[in-house]
Amino acid sequence: MLTGLLVGLAAGYFGIGGGFIVVPALMHTISGLSMTDAIGTSLVPVSSFGSITAVTYSLSGEINWPIAILFVLGGIIGGLYGTKMSSKVPKDKLKKIFAILLIVVAIYIIIKSMSFWI
Repeated sequence: MLTGLLVGLAAGYFGIGGGFIVVPALMHTISGLSMTDAIGTSLVPVSSFGSITAVTYSLSGEINWPIAILFVLGGIIGGLYGTKMSSKVPKDKLKKIFAILLIVVAIYIIIKSMSFWI
């Protein structure tokens, strides 16, 4: 429950996709889920607190609807394709791809943050 609270706070505060935090949390905490089970399981809490956060931002008038709709459409297409691919890609390779993606995103965020300070 503490992990869920921390993930929800981080996702809401930083505006990050909760899946980047929820999936590793599900894999490396008490639950110890496999990669594909963690991805599937993460969709329920991510959708829940993502919906709550989206409503809050919407009420504040802080959503660019045309861009949001494009991302939703892309997410639907990517979700359908990704689900099919996840059953074909070996689990260890899927873990490595996810780890590399997390590292690339982290490096990008660090670089963007550093350029703000320079």
